[in-house]
Amino acid sequence: MDQEVLLVFKGMIDCANIRLGVVKDKVDTYDTTALSTIKAIVVEFWSVNQSFYWLLCGHSKDFASFFFGILKKWIFLMELEIDVSFSVKGQVLKFLGILESLTKHILEVDESVYNAMGASQLDFVTGQMRIVLDKLGPHIQ
Repeated sequence: MDQEVLLVFKGMIDCANIRLGVVKDKVDTYDTTALSTIKAIVVEFWSVNQSFYWLLCGHSKDFASFFFGILKKWIFLMELEIDVSFSVKGQVLKFLGILESLTKHILEVDESVYNAMGASQLDFVTGQMRIVLDKLGPHIQ
């Protein structure tokens, strides 16, 4: 199986672990349950390949840190969980759905935050992830 899709989880967790306080002015508390759930998925499926990590984080690690801080709070507020019983493809698709919902929600609530987090870059990344998934086709379950 191509590991590039799964690398997104590892890259985002690396960034989040480095800078959990990036959005402190916007968010007072962080939920650790969602992060632990995603970490459990990474531990199970993680394998090394740097290319997709740099697609996400290469231009700005601050962007990924900032985004992940908001994403964690979003998951907490909406009580969204990634079900570890899902297939790998199912997990990635659900995660993509969260990313897309997040982008739309932030644009509706606060356009300045949308612009600050580089959500147009996020749109590009989710599009690239979908292309990778399509190429993997029957190779992932």
